[in-house]
Amino acid sequence: MYKTLSILSLLLFATASANAADHAVSVGGNGLTFSPNNLPIHKGDTVTFHNAGGFHNVASDTGLFRNGSASSSGWTYTTPAFNEIGTFGYHCEIHGAAGGVGMAGTITVQDYGPPPDFGLAAQSSSPSLAQGGSVADTITITPANGFSDNVTFSASGLPNGVSASFAAGGAATSVLTLTASATAATGTANITVTGTSGSLSHSLPLSLTVTAAAPAFAIGPGITGSWYLPAQSGHGFNLEVLKGPNQDNGFLAFWYVYDNSGNNLWLVGQGSYVGDTATLQMQQGSGGMFPPNFDKNKIARTNWGTLTLKFTDCNNATAQWDPIIPAYPSGSMNLVRLSAVSNLACP
Repeated sequence: MYKTLSILSLLLFATASANAADHAVSVGGNGLTFSPNNLPIHKGDTVTFHNAGGFHNVASDTGLFRNGSASSSGWTYTTPAFNEIGTFGYHCEIHGAAGGVGMAGTITVQDYGPPPDFGLAAQSSSPSLAQGGSVADTITITPANGFSDNVTFSASGLPNGVSASFAAGGAATSVLTLTASATAATGTANITVTGTSGSLSHSLPLSLTVTAAAPAFAIGPGITGSWYLPAQSGHGFNLEVLKGPNQDNGFLAFWYVYDNSGNNLWLVGQGSYVGDTATLQMQQGSGGMFPPNFDKNKIARTNWGTLTLKFTDCNNATAQWDPIIPAYPSGSMNLVRLSAVSNLACP
């Protein structure tokens, strides 16, 4: 039983010592006083007295400590640790007396308890985002020992092109938003979120991964082929991406459709493309005859309107048309690929 109590006492003493603090008291200087002259401390703490000016010393009322004879030097004296609970008076032997008469003060020793503190936790310890994107991660503040102060946040170790911002997400959370520019450095980086409240500071490591932005689809020769809307099978497009001298970014479209009277209507358009979109000026022809009676000089070509084709991938696109002929309304529809050219890869 004795050994158990001894071990417990040692553990309690070690805990108190690990949390012990030193407190400063100024002696004299601007008057015959100790500053502060009423000092609360915790069990296990020490007090350091410093002579700020004048002919003084410091002595406990009950003989617990004494720095020596009075002196006008800038002396400094640190008491032994206070390991008993209670109030202890002290005084200058030249200008005060035991019991708080004249230049005197008190030290009140309280039972040592853990100070207020906080911890940090992340919703995700390994957030990920793509170039040009952003991601949010919730940082939770866990109070301990009655902690209730505000916590401010910062982030360090961010890759080039990545920025961080914090916004309150509630009484005990903060939302970290990480934003990557279109040219942000890719890869995995160890970043640190730091929460600070007064003299308290805690760090939270995160592993941030920045991936390359998904490339936007770009029109290429593999787009060439037949396209249509399955729900309206019976009309559709032949599309050609032009290659050859002076044909860079050239695009040709044939729309085999019907006019408002039910007659065949062939619309032919030529234009150019940028990225995933081709813009074409469409024309309709008339005046032709079946061979051998065909005469090219009798062909009349009329501007019909504009056709815009926007591709999301190699097999899906949107067609939008804007006629200039009043008889035809504007509209749009989704297209899927019906056929492709052999050995012409897409993308």
